[in-house]
Amino acid sequence: MYEMPFDALVVMQNAGLLVEVKTLDGTETDERDRVRDACAQLLYYHAFLLPALATRASIRLIACFERQITDDHVRWLNQQNIAVIWE
Repeated sequence: MYEMPFDALVVMQNAGLLVEVKTLDGTETDERDRVRDACAQLLYYHAFLLPALATRASIRLIACFERQITDDHVRWLNQQNIAVIWE
């Protein structure tokens, strides 16, 4: 398991999970900003910051929010190959 700059990166043999966690204040503007932040961070970390061990693994990108986000945002993140979960 790795941290910094990631919220969490877990690598188990040939598979891994890269997770970015975001809090939400309940406003549409904040949700939009946090969704964009999560997407950008996950894609950047995956492209440029994975440790050598993780580059040999199939890494699943996951955006985790403290509450459910809109279906449109879930769909958009899924189209970027980012899974969405919430508490």
